[in-house]
Amino acid sequence: MVFHSLTFFSFTILILTLYWSTHSLKKQNTILFVANSIFYGCFNPEYLGLLFLSCYIDFYCGNKIFDSQGMKRKRFLMLSIFSNLSMLIIFKYYNFFVDSAILFLSVLNVDISPTLIHLAMPIGISYYTFQSMAYSIDVYNDEIEPERDFVNFYVFVSFFPQLVSGPIEKASNLLQQVKKSRSLNFENVVKGLFLILVGYFKKLVIADRLLPMVQAIFENTESFNSSLIYVLGVIFFWINLYCDFSGYCNIASGLAKLFGFHIMDNFRNPFFAHSPSEFFRRWQISLTDWITKYLYFPAAMKFGTPILALLVALFIMGLWHGASWIYASWGIVIFLQMVLFHLIERLYLKYIKKKFPISPLVKQSIQHFYILFIFLPLIGLYFRSNSLSAFAKAMKAIGKLFTEGFHYHLQLLYGDLSHFSQFLLFFRTDLVLALLLSFGLLIFQAFQGNQTVENFLEKKSMLTKFIFIFGVTFGLIFLRATNHTDSYIYFRF
Repeated sequence: MVFHSLTFFSFTILILTLYWSTHSLKKQNTILFVANSIFYGCFNPEYLGLLFLSCYIDFYCGNKIFDSQGMKRKRFLMLSIFSNLSMLIIFKYYNFFVDSAILFLSVLNVDISPTLIHLAMPIGISYYTFQSMAYSIDVYNDEIEPERDFVNFYVFVSFFPQLVSGPIEKASNLLQQVKKSRSLNFENVVKGLFLILVGYFKKLVIADRLLPMVQAIFENTESFNSSLIYVLGVIFFWINLYCDFSGYCNIASGLAKLFGFHIMDNFRNPFFAHSPSEFFRRWQISLTDWITKYLYFPAAMKFGTPILALLVALFIMGLWHGASWIYASWGIVIFLQMVLFHLIERLYLKYIKKKFPISPLVKQSIQHFYILFIFLPLIGLYFRSNSLSAFAKAMKAIGKLFTEGFHYHLQLLYGDLSHFSQFLLFFRTDLVLALLLSFGLLIFQAFQGNQTVENFLEKKSMLTKFIFIFGVTFGLIFLRATNHTDSYIYFRF
């Protein structure tokens, strides 16, 4: 039941009708309890029990932590953490750990044949386990009081607009809203519909247009002679990923508003960051906040050094994205980039600034250039590569741009696209339209500054809001990609 399916539209309208037909908070939450279960059951009916189990364990542990004293509190916290991590290890990481152990022991000439478990990964498990586990930790740290009503707690963890791809919500935000009475608000409906339409526009008009091109490039690199194909690929990859994931989050936020909730922003114009750390404070904000609060700060206190804590936190963040060493080492690549950026900045402040002072605007421009043309292409290529050898090959090819010349590879690219008919899609109207819309979106975000789409619209008149809604609806109807996908990229994480 993906967000852009007719089934989902019908489901949402039915639930909204039932939900707002009553003013009773208990009945509204009961309707959401059932709706969340139906929604998740449409994806993974066999794993609906796992979602219930995760919720019940953390609901139980949260209450026991609050009601207990001394070491008992810690034992129940450990039970919560152990249960959630066990679910992740069994259903997402078991085969990865087994394969890694086999590889390591083979180096030592030790041959083992353990049993592999072939299970489909429960959709959204990386999100709801982190959200539920964070609740138990917050209760243990006396940041919140436990929830005594299981229906309320289940609605908080399984709220269907953000269940399968985030954002990873905080109990201090979403759970508190679940417990408060809600009424239908026209302003919220307008904001919600606008966010939903913007999300659909990003996903169906831009992301789905670019996805076939990204796949064509990275799955057929052997067919190309020009190194510029990797440059094109990584540009298309980042635009596709951003529009797909932020589009989902816009839809989730808009749906939440239709039900009277406000969920956190997960993106805040990430391509306008001026440092690697700032990029991740703007990109998938909820995961960055979770990693920072529950991994980085505790690790920094334990190790006594922030640099080692940062390495551990980024390694875990990489591994969160997928059960493979390419994802885990992706976190290490980000760590090295952050350290390099920090060292360059310190060298500038210590040795260069006094002799060659530059204005803040020039400095920001240099930093922005680094993010757009070094940091993002590097981590994007690494993330999209299926192996270390594929990444090494891509970097070697890009190196040829400097040794053999940009103009030479531009000619090769023209030849590639002329001789391989299967890649003539690059010259189709779809590509030009997708790129124009992407750059238009970036220009719009530049005018927004640090505002979200919702904040930007909030200050506008009702007439302006309706013009925006009409314009996005028009674009969605007439510019929608015909080759749309059935799911969102971050569903797989």
